[in-house]
Amino acid sequence: MFCFKKSRNEELYDLANAYNLRKIARASTIKSSDNTTKKKNFTCAAEAFKKCSNPFMEASCYKEGGMYEKAGDIYVELKKYEHAAFCYCNAKIWPKAGEYFEKINKYNKAALAYESGKLYEIVIDLIERKKSEIDNTTFEHTIHSLYSHYYQEKNEEMCKKVLSFLKTQDERYKLLKQYVRELCSNGRFEEASDMLIYNVKNYNSFTESLQYLLHLCRINALNAIYTVELVDLKRLLLLKKKSNINEEAQLQLYRINALNATMDTVELNRILKKAHNITENEKSQSDTSKKPQHWDNLVKELQLYIAYLNNDLEQVYKCIIFFKNREDFITEFRAISIWLKLFQISQTNIHDKYRRWLELLLRLHKLAVPFMSLHNNVEKAEKIRKDFEKIFVVNTVKKKKNKRQISFDNYLIINKMNAKKEYWQVYEKDVIYRAISKSLSSYIRELILKTDEIGRNIPDIASEICNELSFSGKCQKSDSDCRGHHVKPTPLILYNRLKFASFQYIVIRQLDMINKEFNYLQRFWAENLIRNHFRFQSPQISCPEATDLAIFEMHTSVYDGFIDLIYKKWLDEEINPIDFASLLKYLFVSVQLRRDKLIFRKLYDKISEKICIHEEIMEKLLSFILSIYTRAISFDNIFQFIDYAVENAESVKLDSFDAFNDLTSLIELTTSLIFAIGPKDSDFCFPQSYFFNYYYPFKIDLLSNQCDEKKHHENLKIILDKIQQFFSLLISKNQVYPTIILRLIQHLVLIGLNESKYEQEILKFFKCLSEESDYDQFRKCPHYVQFKKYLEGSNIGDIIKILNDDLKRTECDFLVIAHYRYIKSRRKFPYLGPKVKKITYEESHLFYSRLRRNSKFSQEHKAAGRIQNWFRQLQKRKEFHLLYDSTFYKIFNDVMNFCQISIKEKGKTAIYKYYLRGPMVDTIVKLIELQKKMNEIKNQLKESMKHSSDDKLESCLEYLEELKFVNIHFAL
Repeated sequence: MFCFKKSRNEELYDLANAYNLRKIARASTIKSSDNTTKKKNFTCAAEAFKKCSNPFMEASCYKEGGMYEKAGDIYVELKKYEHAAFCYCNAKIWPKAGEYFEKINKYNKAALAYESGKLYEIVIDLIERKKSEIDNTTFEHTIHSLYSHYYQEKNEEMCKKVLSFLKTQDERYKLLKQYVRELCSNGRFEEASDMLIYNVKNYNSFTESLQYLLHLCRINALNAIYTVELVDLKRLLLLKKKSNINEEAQLQLYRINALNATMDTVELNRILKKAHNITENEKSQSDTSKKPQHWDNLVKELQLYIAYLNNDLEQVYKCIIFFKNREDFITEFRAISIWLKLFQISQTNIHDKYRRWLELLLRLHKLAVPFMSLHNNVEKAEKIRKDFEKIFVVNTVKKKKNKRQISFDNYLIINKMNAKKEYWQVYEKDVIYRAISKSLSSYIRELILKTDEIGRNIPDIASEICNELSFSGKCQKSDSDCRGHHVKPTPLILYNRLKFASFQYIVIRQLDMINKEFNYLQRFWAENLIRNHFRFQSPQISCPEATDLAIFEMHTSVYDGFIDLIYKKWLDEEINPIDFASLLKYLFVSVQLRRDKLIFRKLYDKISEKICIHEEIMEKLLSFILSIYTRAISFDNIFQFIDYAVENAESVKLDSFDAFNDLTSLIELTTSLIFAIGPKDSDFCFPQSYFFNYYYPFKIDLLSNQCDEKKHHENLKIILDKIQQFFSLLISKNQVYPTIILRLIQHLVLIGLNESKYEQEILKFFKCLSEESDYDQFRKCPHYVQFKKYLEGSNIGDIIKILNDDLKRTECDFLVIAHYRYIKSRRKFPYLGPKVKKITYEESHLFYSRLRRNSKFSQEHKAAGRIQNWFRQLQKRKEFHLLYDSTFYKIFNDVMNFCQISIKEKGKTAIYKYYLRGPMVDTIVKLIELQKKMNEIKNQLKESMKHSSDDKLESCLEYLEELKFVNIHFAL
């Protein structure tokens, strides 16, 4: 500078001065942070450069001094638009920055500048004009910023305009995802669904939108099903009377699940309409390859809630089956809960509906128990807990493993009064698990208590068949006044009643896993099942064949319940040495359950421990029963017991229908044993009920032949006397027991049928009953007309025919001849026709196997199975185009065509109910039975013809005649 000044070169002097001022300015920024001084120094430098006509350096000084706007203005004058734009950016003069970025075609920078300046309308205009010139990164950033701005301003029109810039639905979904999650985190699920479904049309959007709406439906349904309310006071008082409920249990009872809680149907209907629109939009999608696997499950769950709203039980049940088949345990649980919620007992299809109630309640209990019980398997327990978290709409909390959150409208909220106002409420996970377990326990308990209430009003389950109706054909009382079940008993009806009642008992048994204090209900239903269904009462209302099949198919829960009742109650807490009625009940129930030997021994020990006046006579009964197993039967003991019981009936509590009924069964058992072990080569004929009730349970050896003829007749004479003695006791009672009297009369006829020696003695006794003055009161009873046909019969043959017709009237019983094949001389039964069933045996065990094999129930089960297998095999062969006998194809195709045509005309329900379960199957079953019987006879004939001895000739001729008879029926 000094040299330039000496040389008087002002131009260079000024330039050097300018650079010097810039140097001073830069130095000042290091020494001092004073912004004012800094700007002042750089302004001096800039003005010095301006004086030197150096605008570029002038702009640089302004730029270094933080005066970007002045620098930008100079760059504009210099047409250095990019430098100007950056300076304007630094100066945050965004309109100018964007303007000059556009001038140099820097549209990415321009968009960012406008976006930074919140010049959203200008940004939209730029995108409309130059969208193709903006790269993807800048475009996405700008779109997100634009949408965020208009979303916050709730400007729906501009939001839609921003979304319109996105080419694909996936891009829209990606943009909206974060806003949707924000809405959900605040509990605004419906808004989240609307945002997606109104702006995005792809499977991701459809799936999430539907899930958000289903979430609201789940909460709605959950609250309606599990809402805790006060229990009906009347029921509470009833429970307190019937059980020893402690105070804590009483307090819990005040807050049980109310099954009648109502849903907000208006709100639910509105949500379901939206959800339905989503499924309709989904149908418009041409590319279904991207459809998620669980989409069908979501649609079916939507149908579930629609069915709920419409009270459509059948549709709800179809949803249950769908989810069960898909192994979607979580939604299946919800669906079952909804079905049970909607169920209302009515008089139409009450049996089918209530069976379904029991079926689904048992399934619900099975699904819920794993959560309510302890688990040793930690991994399995964790999975179960997660499943139930989903059922009850419980969410995890990020980075807090021991915490769980539930929405404020979830009924699981522990204390709504003290809950925070946030939508999501956070609790320790163990607190949530306890709340779920308590709710499940209360809910299932209330359902089972409702099952008890409904079951008591269904005659098929809770009532015995009306004795009056079955005995005389009509009941004097009306259906509402009579406590009996007014139905004509057939084997199938009795079997279905028994299975129905067993199902009821299985469900009631589940209370044991929830609350031990309701054991009295289990006791009630166990006793009901035994008395009204399992116990043999009379041939008119009992079918031992059906009972035997039911026992064979008995569910483990039923069997265990009976065994607990016998061992823990009857043989422990309630045993009473002077109660012969209970003793007989214990014996015959034990015989039916095939646990008789063990129970009898325990009973014998228990009686031996008691000291009473009847101890000796009770031990005689037990000794007699135990002797049956040793094959050394002592009839003296049983005769003494019967004699003592009849003479001391009141003191040993033999004063009720059940007690007299059991004593009658004991007499029938004794008579059956007398004939079973009678003289060698003796056939005998009894009703099938005798074989199922007395022979089969004890597996009596029919070939033991312990008694000679003299002893045999002595025993028969004694039992006849005991029957007459018992008869006199019954007639002397104020109350008439018609079914028991009829059983005794029929039993006397059976003795006359098997031993002609006693025909006259029996006829004489009948004549006394019908004529002598001692029995005038008996003849005045209203049921005498039913006895009259027996008592006034002129000969034993006519009476036997009456007996045979009476037994076959309800198809529950019929006469069966037990015939030992290798006897030299057989007993003839001249009063029986050729159609009486005969079971021929070579060994005792063959008799019992043929007895069950010839059972109508077992034949139909096997035949139905064979028909199913046959159809399946033909269908499989048809699919694989294999060549087989064309006859089978013709039958198969004819049946299939018949069913298809009938379905169109009558509907599926009618076909399943009336054709496939009716005459068609019955006809095929009958043909199979006849074909099987004919094959057996052929085999027997071939076997017999191998022997040429004279004693076989009669058998061959008999088989030949029987074969002809069967062939005629088979042809028909």
